[in-house]
Amino acid sequence: MSSSNDALRALNDHGFQYVIGPGYTSNGKEIPFTLLYVRAWGEAPFIDLVHLRAEDDATALRVASNGPNPNLFARDNIVWSSRDGGDLVEVVTDLLAVPKPGEPHAPTLQVREPSRMWLPEQSKSNGEIISYPNTINS
Repeated sequence: MSSSNDALRALNDHGFQYVIGPGYTSNGKEIPFTLLYVRAWGEAPFIDLVHLRAEDDATALRVASNGPNPNLFARDNIVWSSRDGGDLVEVVTDLLAVPKPGEPHAPTLQVREPSRMWLPEQSKSNGEIISYPNTINS
């Protein structure tokens, strides 16, 4: 695949359907519309999608449609993602290389960020003073 047209053809050839999506780029700039290419995996509870904002601003995801969050595209439901705002050809190439659901090494677990993990930077930003016990014996 060497061009954006090749990438769009590949999406169509792999059963993706497209709809007009929200009109914002990955950096928040308003544009008239974007395209959202979607492929559901039938019996498997996964959906692949490509959000195309421009040839050099695309994102691909595989989400679990039975994930913990009712918002299908919430971070809690993502099992695989490309680099946000990547080149369309690279994003589509990467997505089409992801193993199909049920195949070995296919992503299935939602990637969650820790929500209650304490980090020293959090306390500093709250204005708290952090002191660490002196463990050096003199």
